[in-house]
Amino acid sequence: LRAASPDKDMEGISFDQIYAALITYRQEMQQGIGSLNIPSNFVVPNCDPWPESTRGLPLGKKLPTVRTKAYLKANPGATDKLKGLGFEFDGKVAANDARFTKVYEALKRYKEIYGDLLVPQPFVVPESSDDWPEETWGLRLGARVNAIRSQGTFVNTNPERKAQLEEIGFVWSPPASERGRKRGRRKKEENEALMGPAPPGVLTEGSATAGDDGTAAPPAGDAAAGSSFDEIFGPSFGLTGDPLASQKEIGKTSPTWGFESNGELEAALAAEEAKTPAENEYAEPKLLSETLSDAADRARACGIITNESDSTRFDKGKRDKEIPWFNDDFGEGFVFEDVLEALTVYKSVHSDFSALIENQEFVIPIAAFANDEMMDPEESGLGLSAVAATLEEDDTVENENDSDNTLQQAENWPEHLHGMALGNNVRRIRDGSLEVKHLPERKEQLDAIDFDWGDPMHFLDVPFEKAMCAMFAYYLVRGDMFVYEDFVMPDEDPWPKALAGYEIGKTVRRLRELQNFMEAYHPEKVTLLRAIDFVWFPTLARPIDPNEADLTPEMYLVSANGHPDYSKMIDIPMGLPDKIIADGPFFETDNPKLWWRKWHSWDHVKDYWYEQGRRDNAYVLRGMGYPQLAEEHEAKYGPGLFSKIDALMN
Repeated sequence: LRAASPDKDMEGISFDQIYAALITYRQEMQQGIGSLNIPSNFVVPNCDPWPESTRGLPLGKKLPTVRTKAYLKANPGATDKLKGLGFEFDGKVAANDARFTKVYEALKRYKEIYGDLLVPQPFVVPESSDDWPEETWGLRLGARVNAIRSQGTFVNTNPERKAQLEEIGFVWSPPASERGRKRGRRKKEENEALMGPAPPGVLTEGSATAGDDGTAAPPAGDAAAGSSFDEIFGPSFGLTGDPLASQKEIGKTSPTWGFESNGELEAALAAEEAKTPAENEYAEPKLLSETLSDAADRARACGIITNESDSTRFDKGKRDKEIPWFNDDFGEGFVFEDVLEALTVYKSVHSDFSALIENQEFVIPIAAFANDEMMDPEESGLGLSAVAATLEEDDTVENENDSDNTLQQAENWPEHLHGMALGNNVRRIRDGSLEVKHLPERKEQLDAIDFDWGDPMHFLDVPFEKAMCAMFAYYLVRGDMFVYEDFVMPDEDPWPKALAGYEIGKTVRRLRELQNFMEAYHPEKVTLLRAIDFVWFPTLARPIDPNEADLTPEMYLVSANGHPDYSKMIDIPMGLPDKIIADGPFFETDNPKLWWRKWHSWDHVKDYWYEQGRRDNAYVLRGMGYPQLAEEHEAKYGPGLFSKIDALMN
């Protein structure tokens, strides 16, 4: 049974205090009409104009309790008073309203900063930035805009919200340069090279001062012509001002995808074609050499070519794209922050992660249809306590089966987490396949929610999936896995650019050192390594436990043949193996070198050896060269007959 949350405790807090705080919040913090949107972490300030009886009240955390039927029934008239303030009684609706308000405020600020609402899909509101409201820090604004456009999130069943977005200039159909990009998909798009000569009249030496027909071009001070041209091309095209100076302006414009150039070039060409003389006006054709020269100037300005040699051959230019090396793959474009959020929501329903660890096939359900009433506890401002409150009905106590059913419903998960294979991700995090525990900042975040890391003896300290990508690339290029220890992935063809700088040599050596560990605990990974002809060096292999002492010759013999109490038996009594299996195992261990201990029991074979004439097993074990086993036997069963006689004689 789950204990009641301390946030539900209303002892010493009257409805009049709650109501007075809500009235002041409506007057001071959220004027006008619409539902009240109060963050879950809101605490009434200790200042005017807040009533003294409400100061210091954790108002945000108490609202889930105020919404319950039991509380409203215990305070007659409360429902009507709260309705008059625009209080939302449905926790899910309140969470969605707060979530929309957060996105709406971020969009207004984005437009104030960048001048439009063409938000790139990867855009995230900067953390700790004075230019943005604190409640929007870390908001994945680009992903939210994409959800609004593609799925109708927030606006499907709420025309008022759609009208609000249209008032601030929301772009419902993204530009061509943004289409085709899905959230979380790390697709690379290559810029189309500028092919062929430029259209006649483009970038001519005299185009800035006179037209082809000899008429004067618009004056330099013509703001309409000059500004529109600069907006299309920008000073980096070398048409106006110093091209190098334009580099200093990078970062002062709105965020971009980093790949948008095709659409701009097409728009530029269309603008230039519009400036050419009409069909009925004669324009003297250019010579081929002039056209090629103009095209070369433009290509050089765009970075497609870099220089021209004496043999009139050009060197192909190169644009360096910022392609980050992602250390992990949580599936379907999800990132670590998504997994952290999913685990936090999971724990808000369950008290721990034991059920999730057992159910490695658990996948966050996907809604059959787009629903704008999905909750996002991180971005709603109501927090996880509000989510937990909406998952409960009134103040009734739910059992574990109810919790399981709750998490099988898509509407109880944030919309952007639908379809995540959470059980599989947890397994890969725990065994070291994903680079999570290896990074202190990530480990600290999961420690904060009491994540169960599992047995540290089974954890692989090399991020295996990252290492496997690098080793597979090496195998494709070199054809073997004889990697020098100091080898680093080069930043040149044919090596993958995303893997440049990876210290694959150290990784391969570490895996060879962990040969025994891999074979004991991760045989499926050993199978993958065999597929690329991975070479083991047994001389480098370390014990499974690095702190474990080296095996003695006696223990080597036992690990190979088993305990002599069993291995020296001549005739095995009928039914003895079945009885041992039914009663065992007698020792718990995951160490493959101690396999024999799990099923060894002197009590099951002592009658057999007594019939064979054995009266002192420890004495016999010493005589066969097993002094350690003899000491263990005496420690458990006491000294035998001959040991007592020796002690008496001495």
